[in-house]
Amino acid sequence: DLSAPLPIVPPPEEDELISSWLDRIARFYGTPTWELFGLIRGKTTVSLYAVDLGISDAALSLIAKRLGITKMQLFIRTIAGSYPWAVDHVARDSVMSTRRYPPRMRYAACPICLEHQKASRGFSWLRREWVLSLRTICQLHHVDLLEGDAGSIVHPAWSDFARVHRCAQQATSATQRAGA
Repeated sequence: DLSAPLPIVPPPEEDELISSWLDRIARFYGTPTWELFGLIRGKTTVSLYAVDLGISDAALSLIAKRLGITKMQLFIRTIAGSYPWAVDHVARDSVMSTRRYPPRMRYAACPICLEHQKASRGFSWLRREWVLSLRTICQLHHVDLLEGDAGSIVHPAWSDFARVHRCAQQATSATQRAGA
């Protein structure tokens, strides 16, 4: 039942993008994000970019209901809710498509932060600050942020990071690993 709150919701991490959090929750339940949160309308899925930005009111309502929280509690975790000044400074595709609104966000991540997250928490997540267009290096490690291809519902930085660092495993939630 897509209207019932999920019985277990792993908490979001500090400064975590909503799409990253939803991806971790979906992996916890072993189902695609769009299916778990009812983000499909007709033949298209609701844009997680719009959810991250905080501009898809209908999607935020669906997701909040499923998480068992208010829409406002979810909204404050969006770019618009946490960094209202930054909505116009999110890295986006440079080519505007007349069929795509808003333009896709370009996701990026610090490879060192991802590994530190995984080592300390058992999983990795994407931070909101990494999608700001003014941010091109990690403020903590002073390395270039790696951009990912945003063509998949699975978080884009994971696939590019795994391709570059073949020894890395896909990020998993600590509760998922403990139950395995």
